[in-house]
Amino acid sequence: MKNVNKKELFIKLIPLFITLLSCIILVSYAYYKIKLEGQKTHFVSTDVISFTYKESEDKISITNMEPKSDTEGIKENYFEFNVASNLVKDISINYEISILKTSTTNSFEENDVKAYLTDGNDNALVNPILISNLGNSKKIANAKVIYNNSFMYNNSNEIQTHTYRLRVWLKSDINMSKYTVKQEIDDSKTNISLTGCTFKFKVNVSTVKQETGADTLIKLTNNQNESGLYTITHPADTTLQIGATESITEYRYRGASPKNYVTFNNEVWRILGVFPTDDGTGKIENRIKIIKDQSIGNKKWDTGNSNNWARPATLNTELNTTYLNSLDSTAKSMIGNTKYYLGGYNNNLQIQKDVMYQYERKTNGSIPNSWVGKLAIMYASDYGYAVSDECTQNLYNYNNATCKNNNWLFKGIDEWTLLRFASISYGVFGVGSGGYVSSYGVSDNPYGVRPVLYLISSAQITGGNGTSSSPYTLGL
Repeated sequence: MKNVNKKELFIKLIPLFITLLSCIILVSYAYYKIKLEGQKTHFVSTDVISFTYKESEDKISITNMEPKSDTEGIKENYFEFNVASNLVKDISINYEISILKTSTTNSFEENDVKAYLTDGNDNALVNPILISNLGNSKKIANAKVIYNNSFMYNNSNEIQTHTYRLRVWLKSDINMSKYTVKQEIDDSKTNISLTGCTFKFKVNVSTVKQETGADTLIKLTNNQNESGLYTITHPADTTLQIGATESITEYRYRGASPKNYVTFNNEVWRILGVFPTDDGTGKIENRIKIIKDQSIGNKKWDTGNSNNWARPATLNTELNTTYLNSLDSTAKSMIGNTKYYLGGYNNNLQIQKDVMYQYERKTNGSIPNSWVGKLAIMYASDYGYAVSDECTQNLYNYNNATCKNNNWLFKGIDEWTLLRFASISYGVFGVGSGGYVSSYGVSDNPYGVRPVLYLISSAQITGGNGTSSSPYTLGL
């Protein structure tokens, strides 16, 4: 397989047939040779990605393959192929390399065949692994994924190429008796022959949709794996800025100690949930909303004595300039523009969390109903929904033990929310140190501030399990 370069075949987003064949008859006891063969296939065109390989003839062949140790197997001849792309706009292309068994007749089992994948310099990408232990492909039924990779736009017209080398062999401790027939020759000699066994499979290179962090979390809703994440559905309401014509489904972390810890800006943050989010242009996608676990200090909501966040308010300016600029470059790249709703309510007392949610998103009012930007603070309804269903009180009465002890957002401090007091131009709602939600003057006293933001829709969960000892990690 090495040093063959007479022909080059471009196969675009289609499988390459490869057949791992045993010799039909072998004499004596334990020495079994097999070979890897494949037929070149037809052409299929695409503009996104290409799959190429070079061979000196129409057949790919690795001979003299036999049961081997991993140490021996990784030194075997290899099948080399390239995956290439020329991205002309600012997008990323994710793809998977998978192995698909294509025959079950007289076939070696997947748990007897090992695969090993390296880059073009023989640096290991996937250590020797039984094909049966590979994960399942989401793109091709019954295929096993050996590697995932992607192409990122690099602001050039150059073709990007990823080179791979694939080696396969039978595992060293294979039980060949499953595949052989004994034939008595005479009293002193027995021939052992393989029964025409093969292992036929395709190598596929397929573009795939990368699972987003929002997708990952949504799978945990309804408290899967004791996540603390629950589905909340808001019926359509023509008076609202979002969800006017169809219901809105959110996924919120609730209770005393949900698994919603996340590392962001090398700090501890918490995930409020996954929400249908408008980026300010009318495009709505499910995005992860996070809040800093601890206050960044006591500050006034607005020194100009106005509850118009879009004016902008003093706190708005500080969060979206000084504080935003203090974040590291990776963190800043994950924050998306978001349409924050600036509705208000005019009563300090009897209101449930679901009603407060509606008032925050109402379309009426004399000041702007919304503001588009990166950083804000939590809604009053965020605090209301963070409590478990054991708490049934109005928000003003969240100061009892049941409500405080079962609400992960409760910190025992006075802190601001985004909701304005509609009937007073200098009033907004906040969470009191006792746990209740009440109104405060925007310039009277400085209170705690916990920044809130929505991650861009492509942000991924790359590790962790959401506990305080193993917080989720993020990536793009």
